[in-house]
Parts: sequence; C-alpha cells; structure tokens
Amino acid sequence: MKISRRHTTADTVSAERTRDFDGLCQEYYLDIYRFAFSMTGHEDEAGDVAQDVFLKLNRQLESGTVLDNPRAWLYR
Repeated sequence: MKISRRHTTADTVSAERTRDFDGLCQEYYLDIYRFAFSMTGHEDEAGDVAQDVFLKLNRQLESGTVLDNPRAWLYR
C-alpha cells in the first residue's frame, strides 16, 4: 500500500525558507566569519559570532520576514 503525503502551502513555504537560509549561509558565512574574526581576533569567538548571526537569521526567516537586502541585515 502506498501512502502519499499531500504537500500543503505550509510545506512549500517551509521548503522555500530552508532553501533561502541554506543559500544565504553558503553565500555569506565566510564573509561574516572573517568580519567577526577582524573584530574579535579569535577564531573560536568569530565562529560563535557567525553562528549567532545565522541563528538569528533563521529565526527571522521562520517568522515570515522577507529580507530585501540580506547582506545589510547580516551586518547590522
């Protein structure tokens, strides 16, 4: 017996947000890490700062916020 799952609008939106988040991570993580390292001077702290930035980004995207300029949002 085959069980199929109907894709809802919520599923579609969730998948889009995941793709958006993944894409932003791939595009900006290294830049954010380097910026954080230039501010802290420590690799571990820079990694923590970068992780915090992307956790906040994820929460922002999950709330449904559309970021017109993600780069500006990340560096604020």
